[in-house]
Amino acid sequence: MSINKALFRHAAGPVAVCMAMILTVQPLLGAVAVGQTASAEAKVDGIWVPSGTTLLSPALVETGDQPAVLHLGTGEVVAIAPRSSAVLASNDGGVRLAVQRGRVAYTSSTGEIEYLSQTETLLASAQGETQEGARVETDEEEEDLCQLRNWTADLWQTCRFDDPDNDDCIWDQVEVQVSDVPRYLDKTALLACEDRNPLDLECDCGNAAAVLWWIPIAAVGGAWALSEIIEKEKQPISPSTP
Repeated sequence: MSINKALFRHAAGPVAVCMAMILTVQPLLGAVAVGQTASAEAKVDGIWVPSGTTLLSPALVETGDQPAVLHLGTGEVVAIAPRSSAVLASNDGGVRLAVQRGRVAYTSSTGEIEYLSQTETLLASAQGETQEGARVETDEEEEDLCQLRNWTADLWQTCRFDDPDNDDCIWDQVEVQVSDVPRYLDKTALLACEDRNPLDLECDCGNAAAVLWWIPIAAVGGAWALSEIIEKEKQPISPSTP
């Protein structure tokens, strides 16, 4: 009887460690990869990430002053314009991309560069076909936030608590849907306007720079597409049909 108790005591420790590891890893086993970042100018779920970061469904991808290029899990390449955001999620073996703010460029099945604007969606199938999906209709209000540029954990500690006047502390104004605010608040951003945040930040935390954001995806599509894209950019954008 004493031998059995001793064996149980010796086995209990390793078993507990294994169970803890299984419980920790289990949520990741059910995660589905929908793509990968191909530039260092993207935030995923509110955090700046390096190039090559895997996007797990659902993933909220945003840009600051620079565009970002994404490789979807189905093989397509998309470019997210500056000051834009999109949600990527798995969809019947493919990827569904929904634009929350700004614009997204992609290459259609015919090889042409196409654009999506706010509330529009893109469906990329596992067979490599792309098509525009139904609009995502929402009446949700947006909240103005001041988000720390070039976020790192150390820089957040410095700018939020230790030395807010540090020259590296640059805050950008972003508009976020109310339901997404908890992703940012007191993690990477503060409420905008000096009467709503402890750092007395002004309402206007920064302006987006004008850049030719579609160039990265144009390079993927080939130089032949450049002239066509430039002509499209010169033309006024007409409203999309719902």
